[in-house]
Amino acid sequence: MAIALFGALLAVFATLSLLGGPLGHDESAYALGGRGMLHGGETTGFGTYRSYGTAVLATIPIAFGAGDLAFRIFGSSIALLTMFVYWRAGRRIVRPGAALLAVAAIGTSWIFLRRGHEMLSDVPSSALLFLLVFVMAREVTREGGISTRFLLVAPLAAGAFYVRYGSVLTSPVIFVTAAALWPRELWRAKRIVAATCAMLTVLLIPHLALAIHWFDNPLGILLRSREAEAPGGPGGALLDYAVTLPRLGVVVGVLMMIGIARPCNDRVLRFIWIVSLGQLAVLCLRGHGELRYLFFAIFLLTMLGAHVVCEWLAKILSHRGRWVMVAASTVFALNAAACVGLATDVVVRRAVSRQVLVDTAVFIGSDGTGSCAVLSRFTAQMTWYTGCWGSTFGDADDPMFLRHERRYIVFFEGLHDQPSGQARDKIVAGLKLAAHLSSQGRLGDASIYTRDRRDLDPR
Repeated sequence: MAIALFGALLAVFATLSLLGGPLGHDESAYALGGRGMLHGGETTGFGTYRSYGTAVLATIPIAFGAGDLAFRIFGSSIALLTMFVYWRAGRRIVRPGAALLAVAAIGTSWIFLRRGHEMLSDVPSSALLFLLVFVMAREVTREGGISTRFLLVAPLAAGAFYVRYGSVLTSPVIFVTAAALWPRELWRAKRIVAATCAMLTVLLIPHLALAIHWFDNPLGILLRSREAEAPGGPGGALLDYAVTLPRLGVVVGVLMMIGIARPCNDRVLRFIWIVSLGQLAVLCLRGHGELRYLFFAIFLLTMLGAHVVCEWLAKILSHRGRWVMVAASTVFALNAAACVGLATDVVVRRAVSRQVLVDTAVFIGSDGTGSCAVLSRFTAQMTWYTGCWGSTFGDADDPMFLRHERRYIVFFEGLHDQPSGQARDKIVAGLKLAAHLSSQGRLGDASIYTRDRRDLDPR
């Protein structure tokens, strides 16, 4: 059954990788960080608040050619590996059938199909956090007490942090919950626990040193990350999640609700329940939220719900087993088919929409030689595809922009969150329209304006 499931997921993600098209904003930012590590060059778009762990991961597809397909295949590989980790570790916590059901539900959910094949930090960090929960739960309940395997907690927590700085909000929830549920077990192994804490501190020293170097503050990078968050007041994420949670699909939604409503008496399952709700509570207090931020909590609650459902099915299968299984399988198949269809449609339309970014980069790349700079709404993507220094429209008079030999300002006519009217006229005053590239996507046509050094520097 597991082989069939992972075979189907492999086929679906292979298809999505082929259809994925150009990189998105966050993917391009991490790709820039990886390219900068390997080859140098412009990295505008890879801000100081970006996690270096994901940039390191980006060096792998870059080493294999740095094409869009290489990134898509790599992202899909991480997604499938994450599902495998969830299944292998999950079946040691809940019923094997529950772990498989949870993986099947998550793997065919709309949000995971839509974002899972992208090279983002959310999926790998959630896998590391789950392994962290798994190791802690196994060790504190181990006969004979906690062993030296508990030391794995340190690299797992550090790894999750370096891959996604946002993990710093979840790891304390895990640690505090474990300390509250198993204080005696942890105290008996206080030397191992202390060694683990010391190891974690050592592993975080590079991050702290970098933050002090850049901001004169060990928390500087995390504070900068918070400032870079999309605008929204405290608790704004709660509204974002309330609007987008229905996109998870019927099966995941139902299993999550069951997981939330039915905490188990088993301490390990209660541990997972508290951790998942804790992450939801912490992230809902943020100013902005996207469903991919919740991959970790979504899986934990789905797994708990699947565990309850499997227990329920085990009790009634002897009476009406065939009809129950037929009904459940039908609902699951219809939901999975709908989610795959919707996700594929979104991925295709998004690829068509982003193609104009690549077309723009091709034009700029063929428009002469010398250093170049591009101002647009899409800093990371323009920098990644053109290799030019990039920024937003507010830097039209910035010396960093003016010092380049070739300078371009790009407007995408389908967007509303860019200068328009008099503001746009002021930015393009004295410029010539170098090209107008047509597009079938929501970004609209690209209008590329340019001016050379003589226009701005009369000397």
